[in-house]
Amino acid sequence: SLVIDELIQSITREYNMTTIINTHDMNSVMGIGEKIIYIFEGRKEWEGTKDGIFTANNQRLNDFIFASAFFRKVKEAEIHNITDDNTEKLESNVKTVAHLQKRY
Repeated sequence: SLVIDELIQSITREYNMTTIINTHDMNSVMGIGEKIIYIFEGRKEWEGTKDGIFTANNQRLNDFIFASAFFRKVKEAEIHNITDDNTEKLESNVKTVAHLQKRY
């Protein structure tokens, strides 16, 4: 999955193009996703960025993404870190979480 994600990012940058990925792999979503659309039963339930996932109020989205205890703890930690002036820190933390989850 990591190799595929890196290939997608490389092609996207090299050709300056938009890529659309349909996946259930939260590692990929959190690692390379920029604009995310959550679809449930064929309908758009939520749209936003990976940073916005941590503060989303959509119950179905939260149930899907934070089904694992690991991601629930990450969400709790990130909610405490979110302020208007630390977006860069949050983005870095999201990348770290995606990388760590791939390892475990």
